[in-house]
Amino acid sequence: MYLRYSELLHTIGEREEAIKTLRIAVTMDSKPIMALYHLGYILKAMGRLGEATTAFEELLRIQPGYPTVKEALHEMRRQ
Repeated sequence: MYLRYSELLHTIGEREEAIKTLRIAVTMDSKPIMALYHLGYILKAMGRLGEATTAFEELLRIQPGYPTVKEALHEMRRQ
């Protein structure tokens, strides 16, 4: 539910609220893969690369080899 709500918030331009909602979603799931994925990409789009890196790295600890996340981390590290 929190994940879907955060997507709606992001769609209407409420990025900070979407981030808050995703942070809640991360705490409510033992393997919050999709919440971390969306959180990382929203933070990356906002230029908050340190926070995005943390979210992506946490996702990779849960599910190593997640391909698009590896690419995003590589891209951010080049910047």
